[in-house]
Amino acid sequence: MQPSAKSVLERHGAKAAAQPSSAPPTQKPVWKVTPSGGGDDVGRRRRIKYAILIAFVLCLFIPYPFHVGGTAEVLPAQRVILNAQMEGMVEDIFFDSGDFVSAGTRSAQIADHRQV
Repeated sequence: MQPSAKSVLERHGAKAAAQPSSAPPTQKPVWKVTPSGGGDDVGRRRRIKYAILIAFVLCLFIPYPFHVGGTAEVLPAQRVILNAQMEGMVEDIFFDSGDFVSAGTRSAQIADHRQV
C-alpha cells in the first residue's frame, strides 16, 4: 500500500512542498546510529586487539629449526701486502693463513746465509 502524496507532504511539512525539486532541503535528516551492544562493543574490540597482539608476541618465541645449507666462502676483512726492508729468501713465517695479525707483529724471518 503506497502512501498518498498528500500524506507525504504533511509529514515533511509545507516548506518541502513549496521548494523546487532542484533546491536542497532546508532540514537535514538526522541519523543516529547506536551500537548494538552499547559500550560493551568497545571493550570487546579492545580485548580482541590485545588477544591478537599477545598471540603475535607468543609466536616470536616458538622455536623453529634453522639450518644453513649450501657452500660458503670466508673472505678476509682486509688484505695487506707485506714488503721487506731488504732482499732475501723467506726462511720462516710466524702465522697461518687466515690468522688475525696486529700491526707491528713479526710476521716472517729472512734467511741470513749470505752474511754467514
